[in-house]
Amino acid sequence: MIADMRQEADAKFRAKEQELLGRIAEVEQTIERLQREEQTTGVLLTGRTAGGSR
Repeated sequence: MIADMRQEADAKFRAKEQELLGRIAEVEQTIERLQREEQTTGVLLTGRTAGGSR
């Protein structure tokens, strides 16, 4: 019973971990693309949206 609960919790943790790692990879790719665009276009990335807030 406890072993089953532990195994289930571990499986959920691993699934969430993989989801988050995938999201991190997506964000890193977006950052790299934006940095390349900044270098080629000269447009400075400020971290602000068009509305002026983050």
